[in-house]
Amino acid sequence: MTEGVETEKMTESRPLFGKGSRSTGRLSKGERTKRRLLAVTRKVLAEKGYQGTRIDDITKAAEVSVGTFYLYFKNKEAITMAVLAEVLEEGERAMLASRTADDPFLEILEPTVCYARIVFEQAGLFRAFVQFSHIHPEASRFWSELTSGWLERVEALMDRRLGSGRTDASTRRVVTYAMSWMVDGVFLSFLTREHPRFQEAVQSPEQLAETLSVLWYRAVYGTDPDPEQLESGKKVLDFYLSDDPGGTADQ
Repeated sequence: MTEGVETEKMTESRPLFGKGSRSTGRLSKGERTKRRLLAVTRKVLAEKGYQGTRIDDITKAAEVSVGTFYLYFKNKEAITMAVLAEVLEEGERAMLASRTADDPFLEILEPTVCYARIVFEQAGLFRAFVQFSHIHPEASRFWSELTSGWLERVEALMDRRLGSGRTDASTRRVVTYAMSWMVDGVFLSFLTREHPRFQEAVQSPEQLAETLSVLWYRAVYGTDPDPEQLESGKKVLDFYLSDDPGGTADQ
């Protein structure tokens, strides 16, 4: 592991993905300073990117000395890792809270819309995280470890909906991960701005999330959701290369 990325120390001080609880008591001066540094780092990373961010930028924005910074974080990598964990934890809590109905399509759609809004609203920060993970492979592994809990929940949901007798466990897992990575991959392409024509086609986070959710639902359930459950992504329901989209023609 690259020196300075204090994964163990950071994870011990902050519960991840809803495990444990946050302190509700009065914060000490030191804890307030640490939280201010984390909050300011979010803004600086979003504006300057990971590579463009300097510790001096963070300390000036937080109105603390460089020496004070080093009381809480070893270096830029360490505070970026802490911010990454914080943002992913918040994101998962929001996605879990977004599920409002016991409906197979809405169970896919609602968290995906929530995820899309988070990525769009904090695009600069997520771009900084992508830069960070490219420079520090251990950050990419850490990101994967943090998101594995969400994938396990999705897999359990698929097991409940499809039933263990329908397919074997390995197939269900492959499908679950493939669908989840489809969503992640599309959002990553949007963030990296590598495909201008794709950028132009995306009208809103809701449209993109609804399109991905329909594709996911079709892959798993073999049919379309109720059009009334869609708002900005209804056009994807007409997207079929076959003249017999439902597979109802005589073979």
